[in-house]
Order: sequence, then structure tokens, then C-alpha cells
Amino acid sequence: MSSNISESLNAAMKKAVDYPIVSMVEFIRAMLMRWFWCRRTLASKTKSKCTLEIEELLLDHLKESKDCGVLSVSNWIYQVNNGNGCVFIVDLERKTCSFRVFDVLKIPCCHALSACRVQGVDEYLLIDVCYFVGAWMKKYESLVMPVPNEKDSDIPEEVANGDVNPPRTVWGCGRPKKARIPSKGEVHRKEKKSDEMWKMFWEWAQQEDMLYAYLIA
Repeated sequence: MSSNISESLNAAMKKAVDYPIVSMVEFIRAMLMRWFWCRRTLASKTKSKCTLEIEELLLDHLKESKDCGVLSVSNWIYQVNNGNGCVFIVDLERKTCSFRVFDVLKIPCCHALSACRVQGVDEYLLIDVCYFVGAWMKKYESLVMPVPNEKDSDIPEEVANGDVNPPRTVWGCGRPKKARIPSKGEVHRKEKKSDEMWKMFWEWAQQEDMLYAYLIA
């Protein structure tokens, strides 16, 4: 997988990859417990209607909407001209814009916000429910509890006396890879030893020049 979510999780679990399976699962559980608590705390302290990222994005769109001109087609449909001479069609009732940012992100773009000022519509009515603080808090309302002691748990007899065999996995030759596989189009330039030595020499030379200038001053 090369999506941003999987890459972020792989980076967060990089330390636990070499752990035994039980220790790795406990590491993931503790990490999720910490994440859920931090996000619940941050959501409870947020005073705005939407999350902080959405509020900042709205401010950026509002600044861009100042350069737009609006022409009314009907009570809900508007023609919006931006500063570059491009024309877009905004439908506030259907929450769409030919610019497609409003349609995909479910957040009013600068063209939709320009039409909102003409119609007198509150911009928060055009934002999807998933971006509000209430929905944000609801996502993390579940608690990730610590694992209880085995002595305090009632384990069924067939589970306690059952044989657990390892999975039938055929491992390839060599050590497992830890670095992620680059996505298509990514180019990672490897620094040669000569480049590293030249960089160290250049830093040393700059320090020597600064010391010489200080001594002769």
C-alpha cells in the first residue's frame, strides 16, 4: 500500500516492527489509547464550530473570495468570475460548484463563499457534518482500555488447553525490508560518500573562516 494513511501508520510503528507479536500488539494498543485521549482532549478544548484545520481552510477561501465577482442566475444559482477571468457556476441548494472543490471536499470554495455573501447564507450550513467538532468528538468517544491481567480473566478450558501452531508462512531469502517502497514517480537521490565528505569539509572551512575573521577583527 502506498496511501498516506498506511505510510503514516508504518512510520508510527517503525519501532515495534522487530518486537515479538504480543509486544507489538501491546505497543499498538498503547499508541491508540494515547492518540484517542489526545484527540478527545483537543476536541473538548476547541471553541470553534469546525475543526481547526477546516477553520483555517475557510479563512483562506474567504481571502480568495474577495477578488470574485458574482452574477445571479436564480435565487440559488450564481455565476462567479474570479480575478483571472475564469467563470464558474455555483448551486448553493445542491452544494455544487463547477470548480469541483466544493463537490469533492464538501467544504465551500472561494466561489461558493462569494455566492453566500450575495444570498446571505451562513457558510457553516454548506459544510459537511463530518467536519464539525461534535462529529470529531464522537469519532473518539470510545475508550481503549488496558489489557487485564491473565489471572483476572476467565479463559475457557478449550482455549487454555488448545494447541496454537505457528502460521504456515514461507519467508523469502534475506532480511525483511524496513524502508517503504517508493510510489510511482518518486525519486530518492542517494548521497554518495564523496558528497558527504565535501559537505563536512565545506562546513569545516566556513568555521575556519569565521574564526579567522574573529581573530583579525
